[in-house]
Parts: sequence; C-alpha cells; structure tokens
Amino acid sequence: MAKTKLLHFEILAHINESKKLMDYLQNAGVAQIENADHEELLRHKTDEKVSEYLRKSRITEKAFRILESHCNLSKNIIEKFSDWREIEYSEYKLIADKNEEIFEVCEELIEAEGKILSYKEDISKEKSNLDYYSSWQKLDIPLGSQRTMNTNIFIGSFRKKLTAEMLESILVSKDEELTDVEIEIVHSKRLLTNVVLMCHSSHGEKLKAVLSEIGFFRPDKLPMMTAEKAIEQCHNNIKSIEEQIEDVENEIKHFRDRYESIRFLYDYYNAQAEKYKVAENTGTTQSTVYICGYVPKKYADEIKFEIERQFAAYMELSEPDYENENVPVLIENGGFAGGVESVTNMYSPPSNKDVDPNPVMSFFYYAFFGLMLSDAGYGLLMVIAMLFAKFVLKVRGSMKKTVNISFMLKKCILPEKEIWPLLLSR
Repeated sequence: MAKTKLLHFEILAHINESKKLMDYLQNAGVAQIENADHEELLRHKTDEKVSEYLRKSRITEKAFRILESHCNLSKNIIEKFSDWREIEYSEYKLIADKNEEIFEVCEELIEAEGKILSYKEDISKEKSNLDYYSSWQKLDIPLGSQRTMNTNIFIGSFRKKLTAEMLESILVSKDEELTDVEIEIVHSKRLLTNVVLMCHSSHGEKLKAVLSEIGFFRPDKLPMMTAEKAIEQCHNNIKSIEEQIEDVENEIKHFRDRYESIRFLYDYYNAQAEKYKVAENTGTTQSTVYICGYVPKKYADEIKFEIERQFAAYMELSEPDYENENVPVLIENGGFAGGVESVTNMYSPPSNKDVDPNPVMSFFYYAFFGLMLSDAGYGLLMVIAMLFAKFVLKVRGSMKKTVNISFMLKKCILPEKEIWPLLLSR
C-alpha cells in the first residue's frame, strides 16, 4: 500500500462542543491536528492544564509502583512483554468518570508510603543508638549521670585510642592539681575511646575546661538509665515501629484490587495531557472553535459523517497542497513490506515527495539475511519464538512488526519443504 493518501480537514464547531470534539478526535486515533495559524483567531494557553495532568500522572505512577512493591504485583516475563489489555468503552468511561475518587486513593497510598519511610528512618536512628549504647555495656551507672553530692562525673568519648595512663598523663600535664581524677576506660578501639572520669566537686570546673581543650565530647541527651536498659528500650522501640510499619503495609494491601484502575488512570492522565497540548493548536472566537489537520482518505468520509452527526459542527475536506504545505506522511504496507518499516524509520522515513522504499528494500533485506544465516535449526527456533510472541505475548505496534519481520526471515532461513522432515526427524 506504501504511502497512504491524506486529506486536509477543517472543522468549525460551537465553542461548547470543543472538549467533546477533541475527545472524539483523540479516541478515533486517525487525525493529526495542525496549528490553526490565523491572526483573527484567539489561542488558548493550556500549559497549566498540561502541567496539572502530568503532575497527576506522576502521582498515579508512584501509587501503582507502591502497590507493586508491597503486594507482590511485580510482573513475570510474559506480562512485561505484553503490558497492555483491551477494555470496553463502557469500562473506560466508568474509570474516567471516577478519576477523582481513584486519584484520592493514589494520594492515600503515597501518604502511607511516606509514613513507612519515616518509620524506617526512626528504625535507623534506633539502630544507631543501639550501636552507641552497646559500646557502654560495661558501665553500670546511668549514662546521663553528671554528679553526686561530692563528685562531678564526666561520661563521654575521645576520637582516638587512649589508655587510662595516657589520659592521666595528659590531664596532669595540663593542670597539676588534677592528680586525684578517677579514670575508667569503658571501651576503646582505633578511633574511639569511651571513658568515665570522676573528681571532687572542687576540681569539676578545672577538669571540664581541660577535657574540652583535649577533645572530650559527649552526646547532648544521654538517658538516665544504664546502657543495658537503654539497649532494651531500643529493641522495644524497634519492635513497636516494625508493628506500625506492618499496620501501614496492611492498609496499602487493602487497595490491591485498585491496581488495574490506577494503572489505567496513569494512561488516562497522560492522554489528557497530550490532548491539551494538541488543543493549543486550535483557534477560537467568542462562540466557535476552529480545528484543522490531516486524516487518511479512507477514514475521512466516516469521520466527517460522525462529527456532523454528533456535534454542532461542520467539517470540510480538501486535497492537501503538497507544494506549500508541510503534509505529514503515513506509511502503511502489507505484511511482507510492513515488517521492515521499523528499520527504515531508524534512519529517515520518506518525506511526502519521496517514494516509499520499503516494498523494494524488504525483498533484499530478507534475502540477504537468509544468505547470512542459512541454517534450518535457527529458522525453527525463530518460528517457535515468534509464535510465542504473537499468540502468547500478543505483542502490538512496532513490536508486532518486528515479529512479522522474523516470520519473513523464516522463509529465507527455513524453506517450507524442509519444515516437515525436520519436525518429523526430531
């Protein structure tokens, strides 16, 4: 069939019909709308609408990804290749009409996921505390202790490895009066030393000043409990948070049956965004909307009839001016030549003034491939793989054309007279 003949169309409709008319053209899927470039016509900016629908699209995508991760809805290999399903228009209309209700579910799912992430951060903090308290397990007094009636207590750390003797020597070298300081090393490793120092209250300020000078530090809020008790509390907190996470995950799983409708809503919002992008090409007056573009000739009369029947509109069809108009190109070939369209499009599709190369190129493509890979075994494997793709995966669009290419290549690699002897011998 090669290049399909196109007709130029112009539609003039009542302004109140514009949205329904654009919906009809989008659902028909055969018209390309061009820029209505007339000075007399007003142009509507649709950026806000497009941004809003794209925002909702991102939210719905995030929502169904959340359901996939929490409800074990990840796709198997077959579902990944056949990631689509046909629905009746009534089902489409039902979900489209309930889009706000379904969108609220998406927002609930994202809010729930936010709670889970927050809880996981809390668990991470508790585990960090757990590691810290574990290094103080040998200490049998509360970690937050600072003084008794007659003594000052300093519980903290140095960012280096020290012994009691080394620390005592450093303190005395800084202040000779600090000879009666009790030092206990609780934990020591290469870059950290946990220590407890006690001195008489009369020397407390001096010791505090010296410790600050030599790099002593302590956390701002240490609990008034022993390390063992603090560790036990951390474990209890982690267990409690994990139970809260489980509750939220159960809330998410409650929406499992909404997965398909949310996935549909994602496509619906993307389609709406695309529609409003295209709507910017239309022109309006106070009471009318003007739409122009191109439609395949074979569909033109039917589209014209339906538009004038369903809407307060008039549609005019005319031959395009190939010399002065940038007329789009629609390539439609049969099964033999159609398979190589994707190969041609990888480089450069023909313009409206060029000849479609696919019918000629397809013969040489299949023939040369057969010469390079002339093995019946490979041919049989390709047949099996392509039958699987065609009837089990039910591939569509460009993938379907790729499958058709492989069927044609099979003709070159595995001549029909060889098929049955080969099957019978195996």
